[in-house]
Amino acid sequence: MSDEKKELKIALGWHQGEVTDSAIVINKQKKGQIAVMLKSKDDGNSISAYLSCSDASLEWTIKKLEACGWDPAKHDYEFDLLNGDPSPIKGAEVSFEVVEEEFEGKTFKKVSWINRPGGFKKLDEGKASAFSAKLRDRLLKKAPQEERAEIVQEAAEYPEETGDAEEEIGF
Repeated sequence: MSDEKKELKIALGWHQGEVTDSAIVINKQKKGQIAVMLKSKDDGNSISAYLSCSDASLEWTIKKLEACGWDPAKHDYEFDLLNGDPSPIKGAEVSFEVVEEEFEGKTFKKVSWINRPGGFKKLDEGKASAFSAKLRDRLLKKAPQEERAEIVQEAAEYPEETGDAEEEIGF
């Protein structure tokens, strides 16, 4: 058997997809990991996400598993269930990012993050305006005097926002 890995056909970037399997595996350093097989709905290709269980990364591994629909507390922290057939997270809809990384002189593709599908929730118009106004004020305080005049002139073209949503948004 060759030591060369087959080139993954999955494209770099964000994908909408689903979980097709999960397993508990051992890496080359003989450390336990959780592997999650993801299939892209964008191009039909698959990639495995290898989730580290080290003390430093466990919090992020849990967040990624939660994005796959796995609630550790609900399952009494019985992670061996992820090694089941079928996987309890099989079919979960996810968004995931594929990036290239270089390690020991070789470039390979890996999953950098897993999210629930949908990405983000937009603020309603009032809260978005209040956030924007606070951000603008902060930037104006830092801008040099000549830039401030230009920014204020451009902003004068837009109507003044009113409302009490400003108190609900913090930085």
